[in-house]
Amino acid sequence: MVLQRDNAGQTNVFVRGQCPADLDRVEARLVARTAGQGTTTTWQTVEETPISGFYSGTVAGAGGWYDLQVRGVLNGQPAATVTTLLRIGIGEVFLIVGHSNAQGGASPSLGSQDDRVSSAQFLNKQQWNDYDRTADVAYLPFKYGHLNDTIAPFHNIPWFWGQLGDSLANRLNVPILFYGAAFGGSNMLQTYNAAYNIPFTHGFIKYSIRMPYVNIRNTLTHYAPVTGLRGILSGHGVNDGGSSTAEFKFHSEQVVAKTREEANLSNFPWMVARSAWNNGPINHILAAQNVLISQDPQTYEGPSLNQIENWGRTDNLHFNEIGQVEAARLWANAIVGSPFLSQTTFITPKPQADGLPPVSLLSGTWGTTASWRNANSPQPIQKVYIKTPHTIEISTPQTAKSLFLSGNINFTGNGQLQLTGN
Repeated sequence: MVLQRDNAGQTNVFVRGQCPADLDRVEARLVARTAGQGTTTTWQTVEETPISGFYSGTVAGAGGWYDLQVRGVLNGQPAATVTTLLRIGIGEVFLIVGHSNAQGGASPSLGSQDDRVSSAQFLNKQQWNDYDRTADVAYLPFKYGHLNDTIAPFHNIPWFWGQLGDSLANRLNVPILFYGAAFGGSNMLQTYNAAYNIPFTHGFIKYSIRMPYVNIRNTLTHYAPVTGLRGILSGHGVNDGGSSTAEFKFHSEQVVAKTREEANLSNFPWMVARSAWNNGPINHILAAQNVLISQDPQTYEGPSLNQIENWGRTDNLHFNEIGQVEAARLWANAIVGSPFLSQTTFITPKPQADGLPPVSLLSGTWGTTASWRNANSPQPIQKVYIKTPHTIEISTPQTAKSLFLSGNINFTGNGQLQLTGN
C-alpha cells in the first residue's frame, strides 16, 4: 500500500492493532527497504498505556518505500519481539479515468518492473466480473500488490500504467499507486449522465448501476479515504467526436465539479491529456481540452498524446506496444515538475477507526468528537475508556455498554450515564 504524501513530502502512517492491556506503550518505526529510497525513522510512540487492549496512532515519515515495525514496551523495556509489515509506501497516488486507451486495448502490455509501483488488485476474474455486474464496493479488493495485473476498481490489464509508474518511481524516488476507473467504449457524455443520474441506453454500459462514473465515485469513497489521492489523470477525448466543442467542455466541467463535490474538496485537481485521435486529430475536442486547462486553475496541462500518430496505434486509434511506451513517457514528462505535484489540494489519508473502542484523547465533553481518539465518540452499545489524566464532562443523559475509568467524569446540568452491560 502507498499513502499520499503532502506537498512537503511527508505523511502520517496510521497504525492500529491489538496488544496486552498492561503495556507502558506501543512504538513503531519505518525502516527503508533499500538505501536511498526512504529515511528510516526513530521509534515513535503510537499510544501510551493502551488500556483497552487496542492501540492506534500514527508514525510520521518522509517519502519512501518502507517496512513498518511495531513493538511493545513493558516496565521501561522494549519487547524482544518486533512485528513487521512489509511494503508500506509514502509517495504519489493517482486515479485514471477515460476510455479504452486509458483502460487498455488489444495490444500486449507490460506490468511494472519496479517493486515500488502498486495497484489494488482483484483476487480472481470472478471478483472482477461480480464488480462489473453490480458496481458493489463489497467486491472491491483491499489487496495491494506490484502492478503487473489488474488495477481496481475497473482495469483488468496493466496497459502502459506500469511503465509510467516505473518512470515516476525512478524520477521522483517515491512509490507510486494507481487506481483505474477508465471504461473502454465510454465517453464524457455518458460519464456526465451517470454522474448526475440522467438515464441513457447503451449496448454494454449499464446506466442502472451508474457506469461508467460509478468507478470514479467508488474510488473517491472507498479507497481514497484510506490511501489518500493526489488527483485524477484524464484520458478522455477519442470517443467524444460526436460532441461539439461546447458540449465536451460542459460535460467535462460538470464531471470535474461532481468529483470535487464527492471528494469534499472544491479545488480537487485533474490533469487532462490532450488526447483526441482517430486516424487523425479530432480538432474540436482538442480545442475544448485546451480551454478546460486554460480556464480552471486546478485543471492541469497533461501530455499531448496526439503526438502518437498512426505509427503508435494498432487500428489508427488504440496504442500498440510502441505507442504504450511513448504514452508512458509523455505522461511522465507532464507530471514530473508540474505544479500538479507541488501546489494541489489532495485527499489526505485518514485514520480507519472502524472496530476500535472509544478511548479518550484529551479532556472535554462526552459528545464532542475531539475528546476521543480518532474522533470515535461513544455509542450506546460500546465500552468506553477514559484514560488518566483526562476529565470528560457529561451534561446530558448518556448511555454506554460499560466503562473503564482511570481518568475522571464531571457531571453537570442534567448529566447522567446509564451502563447497560449489553
